Amino acid sequence: MQHLLTLMERDKYVYRYTKVEGSDELRDIFWAHLDAITLVNNFHIILIMDSTYKTCRYQMPLLEIIGVTSTEMTFCVGFAYLQFERVDNFTCALQMVKEQITSGEVEVIVTDRDLALMNAIENVFPKAANLLCLFHICKHVKAKCKMTVFPKKKQVQIMEAWEALIYSYDEAQYYTKLAIFEGICSSCSIFYDYVHEQWLIPHKERFVEAWTNRVMHFGNTTTQRVESAHWSLKRILQDNIGDICSVWEAINSMIVLQHNEIIASFEKSIIQKVHRYSNKLYANLHGVVSKNAIDHIAAEYDRVKYVGIDQTECRCTIRTTHGQPCACEIARYSMIPRSIPLDDIHVWWSKLTFHVDASSKPSELSVKHEIDVIVKKFEELDVPGATYT
Repeated sequence: MQHLLTLMERDKYVYRYTKVEGSDELRDIFWAHLDAITLVNNFHIILIMDSTYKTCRYQMPLLEIIGVTSTEMTFCVGFAYLQFERVDNFTCALQMVKEQITSGEVEVIVTDRDLALMNAIENVFPKAANLLCLFHICKHVKAKCKMTVFPKKKQVQIMEAWEALIYSYDEAQYYTKLAIFEGICSSCSIFYDYVHEQWLIPHKERFVEAWTNRVMHFGNTTTQRVESAHWSLKRILQDNIGDICSVWEAINSMIVLQHNEIIASFEKSIIQKVHRYSNKLYANLHGVVSKNAIDHIAAEYDRVKYVGIDQTECRCTIRTTHGQPCACEIARYSMIPRSIPLDDIHVWWSKLTFHVDASSKPSELSVKHEIDVIVKKFEELDVPGATYT
C-alpha cells in the first residue's frame, strides 16, 4: 500500500483514503488522474458508475466512475477499491468525487440497481437524477419471462408488450400500454408480480422513456460504457492474481491512452469538415461544436419531411435529452432558410478542448511574458553586443 501511494505521488494523482477505526489499516482508497479531473470539470453533467470484481488477488470490489465527452468518448473519472459494497463505503468514494468537481453540479448518474450505491448517490448528489441501466433491466425481465412463462409464443407477446411499455413517449401512453401489458400477463401472475414489484412500482421513473426523456442524459441510459471500460482493464491485466500496484499501473496505461484518443477526437471535430454537412443549416457549427453533435442534428433533419413544424408529432425529445434543436425547430430554420444559431445547442457540445472550459470566453492575448524574456536577454549581453543589437 505504501508503494501504491508512492506511485500516485510520482504521477501526481489525486487520492484519498479512509482507515479502519482504531487502526492504520486502509478501508477504502480513491484515486483520479489530474487530467481526468480537468475533463470531469468540463463534462460534469453525466456520470456512469459500476463495480467490477476479480481485478486483483485481494478480491476487493473496484468502483469505476466514467464520464462522457462532447465527442461521445468515454473517460475514467476515478477509481475506488472498497472494503465492502455498503452505503458508507460508496458514500466515502462519492464524496471524494464530489470534492474534485468544482465547476458545476452533476445532473445525471447512471447505475445498475445496486441499492447501496443508489442510497449513497441520494446522500451525496441529492439533486442528480439516478437513471437505471435499461439494458440490464430488459435482460433481467427477459430471463424471468423465459423461466416462468410458457409457451414460447406467449413469451414473444409479453416481451413485445414490455418493449412498447418502456418506450412510451409520455405518461398517458405509458398507462395505456400498461393496461395492455397487464392484460397479456393476466395468466402469468408470477412474472407480472416480479415486473410490477421489482421494477415498475419503485423504479419506472428511472428507466421508462416517458420519464427519462425529460432528463439531459445525452443518450446515455445504460452502463455499457463503464462495462466496456471494465473489459478494457481486464484485457490489460490478463489475470486477477496481481497486486493492487500492478492493477494501478494497468489503469494508468489505460487512462493515458484514453486521453490521447480524446485529444485526437477534439482536433478532428475542430479541423475536419464533413462534405455532406455543407448545407447552410450547419454553417455556424463547423469547428465550433463536435462532429457528433452535427450527426445528431442531421438525424433530426431527416425527420423534418415527416414531422414538419408540428410539435406534437415531433415530441422534441432531442431538445430535452441532448440539448439540441429538434425536427420541428429545424423545419422552421429550413423555411427561411437560415443557419442554426449556436445558442440553440447546449454548451456541452461546444467543449472541444482538453484543459480549458470551451464555454468560457477566451482571455485577452498578451505578449508581456515574451517581451520580458527578450529584454532580459538583451540586458545580459555585453555592451558592444547590446549596442549592435
